[in-house]
Amino acid sequence: MLEFKHVGTRYMRLKIMTPLEHAQSMFQKMPPEVFDLWLRPFIEADGWPFSSIYADTRDTAWREYFVGESIGMVAQLTWERKRLPLSISLFNPESVIMINDIIEAHMRDVNKPIAKIKNGKARESFFRSRKFIECTGRVHTPVVVRGELGDFEILDGNHRIAAAFSLGLDESFFLDTWIGHRKANACN
Repeated sequence: MLEFKHVGTRYMRLKIMTPLEHAQSMFQKMPPEVFDLWLRPFIEADGWPFSSIYADTRDTAWREYFVGESIGMVAQLTWERKRLPLSISLFNPESVIMINDIIEAHMRDVNKPIAKIKNGKARESFFRSRKFIECTGRVHTPVVVRGELGDFEILDGNHRIAAAFSLGLDESFFLDTWIGHRKANACN
């Protein structure tokens, strides 16, 4: 969006960033695909109220979206894309519970809070992912995790991962994954 500001005897053209552009400018280390998969849907739903990476996310939905991390910590993650053999041992205990809850909610109709996310379309997402994996042998979109091997925290793609496990797939199935590392040299 352009705005014109009168300065002295001239008008200067200023570019005013949209909330989405402002957020993108704060996560320069994040690949655009990761931003689009993980953060864009939240920004489009809830806006971007922060002016810097030092802003406090307490008392906002963003605290949960960032899984308790600060904006600054998320901005400092370094990213790599890998194909990982599917194994429950890739994930931290909280992510394993989430995977199991999704499978129970959608395959066994157990009442779980996770079944109500995605504006009530979690079940549809799960079964669409299952069908795609059955037909193509891969997930339709990379998943996004943070952490290190054996302690990954799922940031985006929990229904895709649960769908793969619900099909009984094992380490012969490779998961297209974006990994956010806390260490600056972790990708080397």
